[in-house]
Amino acid sequence: MRSQEKKSGNSCLYCLYNVFNFLFLLQSLLVIAMGAWLWYEVKKIGPFNLGFIILGLIEFLLSLFGQHVKKSRAKMNCYLLFLFLLFTAQAVVASIAIASKDKILDWASERADSPQEAQHIKDLIQNNVKTSIYITFAALVIQMLCIWTVWAYKKSFITRNTTHEFLIEQEDGRKISLQEHQQRQKEEITAKYDRLRKEEQQRFDSAYSSYDSSSKPTKKK
Repeated sequence: MRSQEKKSGNSCLYCLYNVFNFLFLLQSLLVIAMGAWLWYEVKKIGPFNLGFIILGLIEFLLSLFGQHVKKSRAKMNCYLLFLFLLFTAQAVVASIAIASKDKILDWASERADSPQEAQHIKDLIQNNVKTSIYITFAALVIQMLCIWTVWAYKKSFITRNTTHEFLIEQEDGRKISLQEHQQRQKEEITAKYDRLRKEEQQRFDSAYSSYDSSSKPTKKK
């Protein structure tokens, strides 16, 4: 008999993970929007706006991939690996950026085409540095929650073979699966029903024949 695998895990954890993964999806769109806004403000493609757009696209694709990990441990492992690497890289880059804010401002100013543009970039970064920190912190928290929930769901993940989950010993000492035992019982009930139906039909035919023969008029000589 062909075996069928039923894969499942804790449904509450999976629902919780879906909520966090949806927030991760929204956060990726916010990062893309931030990169597009920086592009609009500086009027050209630079390492900052391009970095935000690429980061947002990576997070967006990863969040979409996360919607299809429910029944595959391999996909869960891939999702956890890439999300952990992204979380680590983002945390390291954010820490370096906060610690070296002045150097980053000077480096961005040096790449400007004019003093006015350099001052505009400085003002833009200084005015939005707190917003960037808050968004980065929120993104890291959401990613950490996604990692925790999918890891917890993976721990609750159960794969069981439904055709060999329970073994039932037969009269001859041979053990069969619960599904096979139920199938045999069904076949026995069906065979018993067919036999009783045939016996009832035979009794009915016999009774009808007796009645038909007795109801015929006898011929007078």
